[in-house]
Amino acid sequence: MSDLIYWVVSLDEQTPCVTYSQPFESYLTEYELTRLGLLRFPKRRAEWLLGRWTMKYLLRHSLADYTGLPPVRVQLKNEPEGMPYLEQASEGKRLPIYISISHREHRAFCALTSAPALQVGVDLELVESRPPSFLEDYFTAQEYDTGLALKGLERDIWFTLLWSLKESVLKAVGKGLRLDTRNVVIHQVDDLTGAIQDTNWRKAYVTFEKDNAVQWCLWWRYMDRFIYSVAVRFPADAKMPELAEVSPLLD
Repeated sequence: MSDLIYWVVSLDEQTPCVTYSQPFESYLTEYELTRLGLLRFPKRRAEWLLGRWTMKYLLRHSLADYTGLPPVRVQLKNEPEGMPYLEQASEGKRLPIYISISHREHRAFCALTSAPALQVGVDLELVESRPPSFLEDYFTAQEYDTGLALKGLERDIWFTLLWSLKESVLKAVGKGLRLDTRNVVIHQVDDLTGAIQDTNWRKAYVTFEKDNAVQWCLWWRYMDRFIYSVAVRFPADAKMPELAEVSPLLD
């Protein structure tokens, strides 16, 4: 049986923590309430709340060991370099779960796995045109030339997709944009044209690190002018992991 990557997408108009239909104290720990109090701008507060509500929801609805865990007993923290992790609030004990969070334009995309050998990164991006200066700085010459050969929406999807995939890869290794994105080379993308017609997950392929002991699996989908991407790093001798969606029902 393959290891699973659980994922969910939530919108802020559906989510109690952003619509204020539930008090903060019902799902935030004291540590998180303190963090929230330091956020001055409404947009940043809403994104922060949405990400935490969505990840705690995903935890309770994906892994049997945590089904009954109240939201106020688990908290999200970040390592010094920014990578998020989950911790039991009362014990200060880190949960053996790899997580990743992305939010953009009033929605959050979260994923997690309890498989000890997997590292996962996700990213959510709005498809939009980007200036040549941005494209030249963050893409390889081949990626850039391939994109320029496309027109209109396909071109915008191409560059947004590659940017999102690169971010997902760098999140999976806990480095984010501290590394040069041109070192993450996307050299094949499945069915770019077909992605406009349906929302199925598609594959992409990456060259990033010279390590025969590990391999990468990348998925992506286009939906409602957003790109969703998932990157998973796992041992070369392991089975390919699988994606498992969790329904975003409110509770």
